[in-house]
Amino acid sequence: MKKICFVFNSLGIGGSQKIEAFVANACKRSGYDVSVICFTKSDVGVEIDPDIPIQYVLNERAKSIVSNIKKVLFLGKLRKEIQKENPDIICVFLADITRIVVLACKGLNIPIIGSERGAPGRHGKRLKRYNKAFTRCRKVVFQTEEARAYYNLPEHLVEIISNPCFPRWENNKVLSQTPKIICGAGRLCRQKRFDVLINAFFDVHKKHPEYRLRIYGSGPLENELKEQINNLGLIDSAQLCGYSKDVFSEVGIPEVFVLSSDYEGIPNVLMEAMSLGTACVATNCEPGGAKMLFADETRGLLSPLGDDLKLATNINRIIEDEVLANHLREKSKEINEEYAPSVIEAKWLQVFDKCIKR
Repeated sequence: MKKICFVFNSLGIGGSQKIEAFVANACKRSGYDVSVICFTKSDVGVEIDPDIPIQYVLNERAKSIVSNIKKVLFLGKLRKEIQKENPDIICVFLADITRIVVLACKGLNIPIIGSERGAPGRHGKRLKRYNKAFTRCRKVVFQTEEARAYYNLPEHLVEIISNPCFPRWENNKVLSQTPKIICGAGRLCRQKRFDVLINAFFDVHKKHPEYRLRIYGSGPLENELKEQINNLGLIDSAQLCGYSKDVFSEVGIPEVFVLSSDYEGIPNVLMEAMSLGTACVATNCEPGGAKMLFADETRGLLSPLGDDLKLATNINRIIEDEVLANHLREKSKEINEEYAPSVIEAKWLQVFDKCIKR
């Protein structure tokens, strides 16, 4: 039985961890011997097969004169754990974690499948280092063609595999439509640009005062966003609802779902909203996940980054044009088949089979 070792930075809640766990579980079901190495010991927030053993090699991120020494010691511990696991292949998500694994495995002759899950345009000077690490992988999986374009990699190394769209009905909850609700969800941080969404809602609310904005999530900008809502006079119509593990069980199917981020991998919350048949508006965030999901805006409306006026215009278009809104709601559900877990799982298993047979 061939063995695959998955390396995680964390097993907590997060889009990258969720999909890596999905791939690990798929490999386990298909008959591979699967193990996990994780760098952070925290509560497990992802669904991972209980029969998959987890080993922790803790990465202490020291910011002092001894930090380089600690990095070397950590790489040594990781290398020993990988040698102990003795896998036929390693799979690792995120460019920075891939680079760490490549460094730890130097000379071990263990093939590595790396995967870029973020926005390469945000890497800055690190992009060159990540590119070098990816050239030492057996395969590199990207979510979009736009993300792949940032890297100078030979074609035979590259695979494009989207995130799966997990079927909502597996939760055994029937959700109802919630009219006159505009919804956003995500961590309350700069990346998500909820300030832009709130400004856009201010313009929408002037034309449609009966509508309400609900934003689900927690994070460092909570007080700042509350102050913005208060300053715009929206305290009775815009609400920060706090973190929710299952946003749509709380809000139902909103009339409009809005993704206002500057960058995302492939936004899982947008996929979930679309899978339910929600009319969606999104920024054209790097590296092209929303644009890909919207399929030339046949499934959703795109807005430029940071443009609250255009975002408001697109929200108003959905509110005011029932034909357009119903068209988007119907077309958005196409992703349930196009990105079905079975389809994405088969693509990943094909990558592992090809790498191991080689």
